Amino acid sequence: LLMSPLKYLSASAKIKAGLKNRFSDSNTPLDSTTIPEMLINSTTYVDSSDTFKSINESLEVRFTKLPRTTLYIDGDCEQVYGRRREESARVLGAGSYFFRDVDIVDYRNKITAGINWRPYNILSISSQYRRTLIDDTYDVREETPFSATNTFLDLLDAQRFNGDNFTAKADIKPYRWIHGTFKYQLKNTDIVTTSAISTLDSAKVIHYMNTYLASVTLIPTQNFYLTGMFSRQASFTDTPARLANVAVVPRYEADVNTAMGSATYIITPKASLETQYQWVH
Repeated sequence: LLMSPLKYLSASAKIKAGLKNRFSDSNTPLDSTTIPEMLINSTTYVDSSDTFKSINESLEVRFTKLPRTTLYIDGDCEQVYGRRREESARVLGAGSYFFRDVDIVDYRNKITAGINWRPYNILSISSQYRRTLIDDTYDVREETPFSATNTFLDLLDAQRFNGDNFTAKADIKPYRWIHGTFKYQLKNTDIVTTSAISTLDSAKVIHYMNTYLASVTLIPTQNFYLTGMFSRQASFTDTPARLANVAVVPRYEADVNTAMGSATYIITPKASLETQYQWVH
């Protein structure tokens, strides 16, 4: 559904429904002796199936009354309802059997707001913020009891993902032969996992990342392009062990610097020559 109630205001709404079925099976021949004999003495058969039903709703709104400016906000929601059945049996050799039937519910919500601004013909600026929330829950209908030969366990009860994503970008083209881009991006995600084992507490993971990027393209002639780019990505991850004992367990940190240079020469409309060098540290 597309609506334009005003000249400078437009909105579109969408709804989508989906159904997905998957069936799979496999046979695994094994040499399960303590000291391998290079002889097959057992075979495990695995059969699994998934059924997922989904409903997706989205709404997009654009506002263009301000000079050289576009404001927008988008919302997207999805509900997924699934059922997964797994069966594993050793049909030759020492017997073992496992069966599990699980209901899976997945809620995904995403909202995005941003602005595109072109104050001058040579300069365009854009900025965007996105909030993401994902909730996964698992409800076991039936499962083979734990035993010495059936060591499978349903470990997850629920997972929750909270994410923030902010991006700012500027493009400048003061002359026909030069084009520059500057971009900054911030992403952070919190993941909370709830175990199906009642004696375990919920576990939280924090991931945080900053990315800075600058690139310049030169066009000295109509058929010759030179591009240089540099980016720096700084991130860290805090695990449950780190959050529980800051003094002992260090956080995982990763700093990645990337530089790239390329040259392209258009020989004819059907042939071109390109060379590229990339350095990552």
